Amino acid sequence: MSTLKAIIIDDEVRNRELLKLMLAEHCPTVRVVGQAANITEGVRLTKSQKPDIVFLDIRLSNGDEGFDFFNHFPPSKSEFEVVFVTAREEYVFRAFNQTFAIGYILKPIDPDELISIVFKIKQKLLLTQQPDKFIDDTYNSNDVMFIFIKDETVRLHFVDGREKIAKSNTLEEYEHLRTFVRANRQYVVNLAFVNKVTDIDAQGDKLRGAIAVLYNNHEISISVNRKSHFIRSFVQFS
Repeated sequence: MSTLKAIIIDDEVRNRELLKLMLAEHCPTVRVVGQAANITEGVRLTKSQKPDIVFLDIRLSNGDEGFDFFNHFPPSKSEFEVVFVTAREEYVFRAFNQTFAIGYILKPIDPDELISIVFKIKQKLLLTQQPDKFIDDTYNSNDVMFIFIKDETVRLHFVDGREKIAKSNTLEEYEHLRTFVRANRQYVVNLAFVNKVTDIDAQGDKLRGAIAVLYNNHEISISVNRKSHFIRSFVQFS
């Protein structure tokens, strides 16, 4: 999956810029392609930019409400996901009952909630895509986060946390899949579920290798000799 395009609709420029910064830091595969301070401009941007995600404030100035946005986009024809961003949780029930929004995040925004909702959207988009290939002729490659060796057995780790023993007894069997890249001797990772790649550890020290951070906060080490190829593949995929 390529980078997700996003639009932010919020009447306060500070809120828009803060969300943009948080996306850049915590969800780097999401690219903000437009910002709007009102519904009219937000609708125009959505139609012209064709985003994957619209982050929408519920209460805006000049009498605008986020709910008005949906009057311009029939649910059956929408090709994007809407995430409500609000400081008032009492609007959430109405949001889910009157709109096709996929979820909401509360202000002040929690980075983990932001990562979680983006991951939810990526999962939904993957389900609408044809898999590049079926793994072991059975499992949709879009459902597998990574493939790894444990106790000398190759295993598949799925998005929902399940694990299955693979048919093959070597990881090399799976490196040819389009979205999968070898991270080290024990792991082959599906780039569709990588949130970011960093070569700075938790203490702020520079690593010789790197770390792939998945959307479920699982971290997989990238060996020194595979670092350049993994990062290049991730950038090209994103």
